[in-house]
Amino acid sequence: MRELELLFICATFICGFFGVYYTKNIIKKLLMLGVMNVATIGIFLYIGSTNSTVPPILQSVHSVITQQSFSDPLPQALVLTAVVIGFATQSLSLVFAMYLSKSYDTVEEDKIEKLVEEERRGELEP
Repeated sequence: MRELELLFICATFICGFFGVYYTKNIIKKLLMLGVMNVATIGIFLYIGSTNSTVPPILQSVHSVITQQSFSDPLPQALVLTAVVIGFATQSLSLVFAMYLSKSYDTVEEDKIEKLVEEERRGELEP
């Protein structure tokens, strides 16, 4: 069963990678980066739950604590950080994409590059 989980996580990451690589739309690229972020978080959770899937929360003072009885809390803390940073990065990138789409009236990467090159040529010529 764990092999199927890992296969699904890797397939999600690969779909996100190919989406970023092959699309020319900036919004779609940012969404595919979000998919890759989710797959990366899935990999962290997969690695952190190798011993057990029980969260490291004690129910009583007298319970016996062994390393095999709880999942590792470090990947869970890293995941919380990754979620916050991923959300902030994606939000800032979407704002930048909105600014580009207003300035150049398109969200296509090739068209924006051509328009920027035309602006630079116009600025360099006396």
